[in-house]
Amino acid sequence: MSFMTVALLAGGLSAHLPGPAALWVPFGLAVLALVALDLGLFQRTPREPTTRQALGWSAVWFGLTVLFGAAVVATRGPARGVEFFTGYVVEQAAITRTAILIYRESRGAEVRHPFFTDQFKGATLKRDGALDRHIDGITGATLSVHAISALARVALLLDEAARAKPP
Repeated sequence: MSFMTVALLAGGLSAHLPGPAALWVPFGLAVLALVALDLGLFQRTPREPTTRQALGWSAVWFGLTVLFGAAVVATRGPARGVEFFTGYVVEQAAITRTAILIYRESRGAEVRHPFFTDQFKGATLKRDGALDRHIDGITGATLSVHAISALARVALLLDEAARAKPP
């Protein structure tokens, strides 16, 4: 078991999560409740959904996600909103793609563009949990750059935990 996996299992992940760990428990319970509702109530009889039904449910889940993201921005600030609306693709312990899904700040919108997001391609974690490379900042977007970099570390930590073999 690696150092990072032990740190995750010992509660070290909470130091890397955006926000207090106490907010993650209700969030996790809400997600489980929504999945249970979807699978238990709306999908009781196995059948192939029509395209219209699939688009409708996709719109419902997307709408809930955007509402939750708006609540994150309103209650936790714009930097946490950037973290929420940022997506990472991790393959073989390295980031292969970074996408800023929504960015609504008045400054720093450059973080959405490939010249910035491509800096994360191939990024891995060092033994101390830091990214293996320097990420160039953007004038006027210091909080966004820090938030995106921190979340890249979280994505890699979660990938490492998911790939860890049970003891």
